[in-house]
Amino acid sequence: MLTIRQKRKLYPTLLLVVALAICWQLYAQKAKEILVDWNLDRLASNQQLIDKFEWTVFRQDSDTQPGFLPDRRLNKWQLPIRVLLKNREAIEYREQVVAILRDLSRLSGLSIQVVNGKNPQSANVAFYMTSPEDTEVILRAENYSQDNIDFIEIGGCSFITSNINNHIQKDVIVILNHYEDAFKKRCIVEEFTQSLGLYADTDIIWNSVMNEKLTHPFDRLPLNDKIMVRTLYDKRL
Repeated sequence: MLTIRQKRKLYPTLLLVVALAICWQLYAQKAKEILVDWNLDRLASNQQLIDKFEWTVFRQDSDTQPGFLPDRRLNKWQLPIRVLLKNREAIEYREQVVAILRDLSRLSGLSIQVVNGKNPQSANVAFYMTSPEDTEVILRAENYSQDNIDFIEIGGCSFITSNINNHIQKDVIVILNHYEDAFKKRCIVEEFTQSLGLYADTDIIWNSVMNEKLTHPFDRLPLNDKIMVRTLYDKRL
């Protein structure tokens, strides 16, 4: 049994513990965000960057063969990119779409903009955020195959590219709407970036939007992926 004097001596310690607990609750999330930001801006080694670039531009997620596919050529946009937000839920994420398009335009040198719904014929990228049930209807209307439909539905968020002579002509990007908000924002960053010609996912570099094992949500492009975009659209390639 503690005496009154002993209890009084414990009061400052208890108050300190309570204060620290409150501070931890207030700042734990902020500390976590700072740590994530720091990790996203960590630069990979030169060899990792080379390996990642070769993997992402010469392969697709549907490839089953091991190793690189050196007979493939780079697929890139040459045309200005005009994005149409095709439904209400896609429009709700306009701010996030505009932000990543601004970054991608700066990195690639391409003209990339969201177009007004009153001028849909100018769009060459269609962005849907929709239910799994409506995905098949939408993609069939866009004349895509069952394999394409299955690929989108399995991935949860993905894109389909059409190209002629290695020049990308058209993209359809679909994000399923049953995911939480943070995951949708990550998908926006990932799919718009990869639709520029960085097709295949890989964990060669951990802090990359193309690493499916990196589960923490983020809404901006990591440094290593900025290098990927800049390299792909270097005029010497």
